[in-house]
Amino acid sequence: MRAIVDRQRCFGFGRCTEEVPEVFSQDEEGLSVAGDAAGVDPQRLVEAARACPRQAIRVVDGEGRDIVDLAGRPR
Repeated sequence: MRAIVDRQRCFGFGRCTEEVPEVFSQDEEGLSVAGDAAGVDPQRLVEAARACPRQAIRVVDGEGRDIVDLAGRPR
């Protein structure tokens, strides 16, 4: 499972970095970046996606299928 940040939608509010700091960080532009999510409880990734006010995070399974879409809705 992994998280994908849509940089066109991200405004850098940082809610994802508050929810799961071991996966999300902010780059030099202040936009969120998703790192390695191995070993992280998938529910925490889902909560980070739901916390994003810009709906900029997708959570996908190992085959690239949406677990959570950009609107924060489970699939």
